Amino acid sequence: MEDVSNFRCPFLNKQDIWTEADKFRERFWPGKTFPLDMERIIEMELGLTIEPITDLQRELDVDAFLKRDFSGIVVDLECFMDERFRNRFRFSLAHEIGHLALHRDLFDEYPINSIEE
Repeated sequence: MEDVSNFRCPFLNKQDIWTEADKFRERFWPGKTFPLDMERIIEMELGLTIEPITDLQRELDVDAFLKRDFSGIVVDLECFMDERFRNRFRFSLAHEIGHLALHRDLFDEYPINSIEE
């Protein structure tokens, strides 16, 4: 396997990111108010799953990640179930969808297939 330890994601300026976010919102949440219902968009519009697992935050120091095969987003069960983290949870879902929208080609170029990698 190729060594990806020094990989740095290509820089995207803020304007390009905002443009892509606006395109996404217009496609999947047209004319609707904020906040976006990310769970609905992910499951109903994109056909992905949201998969809560225990201790993700504690063990890996992340609260969510996009699955390598783009079939879903894995989230920390405790954050998912605790209403106090609702805004953070919505942000994490949107952040992971951002990886999908902005960097999908990198997933193909750098075949990382496990948490350890």
